[in-house]
Amino acid sequence: MTNTNQDKTIAVALMGLPGSGKGTQAIFLLEKLNAVSISVGELVRNALKSYPESEIKSKAEEKYNSGQPVDDDFIMMIIKDEISKYKNRNIVFDNYPFSKNQMVDFKNIMKESKIDKYVALNIEIDQETAMSRIAGRVVCQKCGESFRGLAAGDICPKCNVPLVHRADDKEEVVKNRIIKYIPRIEEISKNFDREGKYIRIDGERTPEEVREEINSKFDKWNI
Repeated sequence: MTNTNQDKTIAVALMGLPGSGKGTQAIFLLEKLNAVSISVGELVRNALKSYPESEIKSKAEEKYNSGQPVDDDFIMMIIKDEISKYKNRNIVFDNYPFSKNQMVDFKNIMKESKIDKYVALNIEIDQETAMSRIAGRVVCQKCGESFRGLAAGDICPKCNVPLVHRADDKEEVVKNRIIKYIPRIEEISKNFDREGKYIRIDGERTPEEVREEINSKFDKWNI
């Protein structure tokens, strides 16, 4: 369902360390805003499976598998392919923009797509929480939702398919991702904050409490 001419379109740049609960809150935001999701992590994983072999893809795959941020040129290629599918839609971006160059591209995309308003939503947790949560995480191969308290091979309660550990959730890979992610998140957060388009959320609490804070702050921002 697209927006009517009277509606204002909005984009939310959702940020957070691995294990911050972005996936869970993204589902909530999609429903709340009647939005579509553009998850860079999911796009990268799909592109590495489906895009034809090339030097840019090979470099992206090597970096992704070692927990390093993928090069901006590859990210922009898949983002442009994806966003071309949507017009007059609210959008939730997961971990995008994620560098200075991506920030510039993001702003250009907002203008080209005629998005009326955009904000960054950062779900903050510390490194220890991230590592602890990831260690006990399994994901559904179909819907992508994360679960804790279940094991690989257990069945997704929503999709009835086996849960798995993600390849990039290995301890050393996660540690490397966190080390690389922190300065990037800080840099992008400051950029959005300077524009007055930054919302900080305490991600150390339960998903329900995080959702309540998002609702409260969105009300204040008239979102």
